[in-house]
Amino acid sequence: MYLDDGIFIHKHGLERAARTTKWIVALFERLGFQVNEAKSILDPRYRLPFLGVSVWADALRFGLPDNKQAAIASQASRLLSSGTATPREVAALLGSINFARVAVPGKTRLATNALHLFRSRTAPHKAPHSPIWDRRLPIPPSVLPELRVWAALPRGLSRPVFDTPLSCTATLSCDASDTGWGAVFRRGGQPARRFGGAFSVSDRATSSSFRELLGLLFALQRVEHSGPLHVRLDSMVAVYYLRRGGGRIPELFALTQGIDSIRSLDTMQFQHVLRDDNKEADLESRRHKTRADWRLSPRVWRAAVRWFGQGTPIIDLFASAANRQVPAYIDRTQNALHHPWPPRDGLLYANPPFHLVGPLLRRLRWESRLYHLLLVLPVWPTRPWWTSVFELLVAPPQVLPPAPDLFLQDGEPAGCAPFSTIVVLVSNDTSTSRAFHAGQLAWQQGRGDLQLLGATLPLGGASSATSNRWEEAVSTVLRSWRSWAVKPRGV
Repeated sequence: MYLDDGIFIHKHGLERAARTTKWIVALFERLGFQVNEAKSILDPRYRLPFLGVSVWADALRFGLPDNKQAAIASQASRLLSSGTATPREVAALLGSINFARVAVPGKTRLATNALHLFRSRTAPHKAPHSPIWDRRLPIPPSVLPELRVWAALPRGLSRPVFDTPLSCTATLSCDASDTGWGAVFRRGGQPARRFGGAFSVSDRATSSSFRELLGLLFALQRVEHSGPLHVRLDSMVAVYYLRRGGGRIPELFALTQGIDSIRSLDTMQFQHVLRDDNKEADLESRRHKTRADWRLSPRVWRAAVRWFGQGTPIIDLFASAANRQVPAYIDRTQNALHHPWPPRDGLLYANPPFHLVGPLLRRLRWESRLYHLLLVLPVWPTRPWWTSVFELLVAPPQVLPPAPDLFLQDGEPAGCAPFSTIVVLVSNDTSTSRAFHAGQLAWQQGRGDLQLLGATLPLGGASSATSNRWEEAVSTVLRSWRSWAVKPRGV
């Protein structure tokens, strides 16, 4: 038997700690262990090095020794100056950072995601002696900001051994099954809110830890609470990544950063619970049918792009590799509301989760660049964001006829949606929207003007019921548009 990396903390002063240390050494020797005195520190002290950091027993903090800080900064600076790196050099830097992370406060400790991706993609699953580890490769631009963070690492860093407990007034319990995610939110004495959704086919093929973190990301997008939040999960791996701010697996690290972009990890207290104590969230995760990740039929999408005449969108804001409409997309785990949009004016496309329509329109208004946005929406006139759609219009809206193949789920017709669908072209270019409203007064529009696109679509499953539903949706949209147009601004 071999024991390594042990530390004993005594609370009754140095003199009594010295006697206790002698007793522990004698006990080990009686049990047959050989104490390596050359590698041991047997005289008690308030501060001592341990596993690459300094333990400050008098302040209950982990400190980063100056020599470790200098080594990390030197490694990062050397890679920055050369512009190239081998996977082995990157792995060595990550190893140094991994030991130091416990003593690094704030968001700095999260700055390793791109480094991990670079290392894993350049030497995937190869033995350490493989020549691939010593190939010198150019450093990708995405890695440079992280290298700059570690090259400028200041001296004298420290972090509390025990984080100060948050005073949480709300609790979020999350769980993920093979097919979906579920969450239960409680705040004070208010009734519990339950929500969840289904995973796409590609998400269902991922690891359970990935699904747990993905479910939490989706749940946080639905929670409206600005104070400290107590988060309960039954996945030890997910809790480990969230408490630590990341880890070695790039996909889980990226999800952790996505969660941090929605809500700072420092404002949440994470608790691992047993599965039997998380039954409510588990039930929600199994309740939902697989209607998530719907994609507008490519035929309909192409027709809409041609109809509005703004060219092909430069990016799909809410998508995955399986349901994107254009090559460039923001993965839904990255949260398009917080992710940078293209650095040039142009046309964007979005078929967003409907609970994010309001925040999406607000983000569009706040953007300094001028964007047009081709947007797929449900006809929900009672939602707070509904009037904002008409204010940002730069072309007549088009109501799509209900049909089983209007949306696709995993490449197959998803069936008739339980809502009517509208495609709109909106913009944060106020001069363009004002010119449109001045020249295209809503009360001059006929019903057919809102059906022109839909009439050209070769959709199947038409019936008198679907035709009536289409007509009702057109009436709702036209009535809403006219009501907005005659309403005095600012009222």
